[in-house]
Amino acid sequence: MIRSAAKNFPFVLVIVDPEDYDPVLSRLRQGNVDLTERKRLAQKAFQHVAIYDTAIAQYLGEETFPEQMTIALKKAYQLRYGENPHQKAVFYTQQYVKHGQGGLAFLEHLSGPEVSFNNLLDFNAAVNILKDFSDPTVAVMKHINSCGLASHDDLAEAYRRALSGDPLAAFGGVVAANRTIDLATAEEINKTHYDAILAPDYAAEALELLGRKVSLRLVKVPMLETNQKQLDFRYIQGGFLVQTMDFLAEEEFQPRTVTNRQPTEKELSDLFFAWKAVKGIKSNAIVVAKDKTLLGMGTGQPSRVVSVELAMKGAGDRAKGSVLASDAFFPFTDGPELAIQGGITAVIQPGGSIRDKEVIELANKYNVAMVFTGVRHFRH
Repeated sequence: MIRSAAKNFPFVLVIVDPEDYDPVLSRLRQGNVDLTERKRLAQKAFQHVAIYDTAIAQYLGEETFPEQMTIALKKAYQLRYGENPHQKAVFYTQQYVKHGQGGLAFLEHLSGPEVSFNNLLDFNAAVNILKDFSDPTVAVMKHINSCGLASHDDLAEAYRRALSGDPLAAFGGVVAANRTIDLATAEEINKTHYDAILAPDYAAEALELLGRKVSLRLVKVPMLETNQKQLDFRYIQGGFLVQTMDFLAEEEFQPRTVTNRQPTEKELSDLFFAWKAVKGIKSNAIVVAKDKTLLGMGTGQPSRVVSVELAMKGAGDRAKGSVLASDAFFPFTDGPELAIQGGITAVIQPGGSIRDKEVIELANKYNVAMVFTGVRHFRH
């Protein structure tokens, strides 16, 4: 009936939004609702029906990639500007998503300035990283990369270790945790200037303490469930690229040691931590880690060996006895050799290079353990 009424908008008024009741009644009392207003109301009606139909189509659909697809979006709020001040921007939330899968659609702004376009990008990167960690974990985000990341049974200690990854880069960034921020953690966070804090919840005392900083944004966001059915949408000129999420079920992850030396239990724990961490960093990505703490990372470099150089430089002397993760295979031995010379004792990478044999021989030469996953984690 709504569609039928909207088709006859020159002669029929159709209203689907209660916010339009008073304005339309006011115009009717004045004697006329002009054609421009009728078109606006008809457009809202068609859009309303389209979103409703989208919800039904999604519920009935069983194909991952159907021949036709619509996305139901609703304007959440206007943003001051986009990535840069001259760009206009709005935050739209996806409709009909569940709490554990909706992410930022369920964001609660608790205090501080309004959330910005760039904040939302960092928040999105943070929840995508943290969803892979079951232990208490803290990420320090800067330009959608984690410049700090650590897991520890004590959240305050996880934060301290995450901050140690790159204290200089952390300044003005975003802190994100996958646990309720308690007072002890808040006291540590409060020592450094940040733009925003993200967590699934806050203890009352922590919220009161952090809320004293008028320039600090505090947001509450539910952690994402790992769901292989979710889709990743990326806009390109003229259309969208759509892919399944970078997700593997536990039984699908089958790492194997390819060197003479097996990694120790501690190395293996750090290797798996680093493998999760490198997944959230832009390619070419390298992570150096120890004690479930990110010590250095290389990101977004055209050359993998340059990413290794950056990660090793960030780790410095702490690299001795640490492990390294690479999001894709090493095309040459130069990257692993540079890492080994810096003190790396174990490496995790997908494998699959035509020079895998040379890379493995290099690791054996220096008694370094190397694990192949058979899985690549490119993030362009």
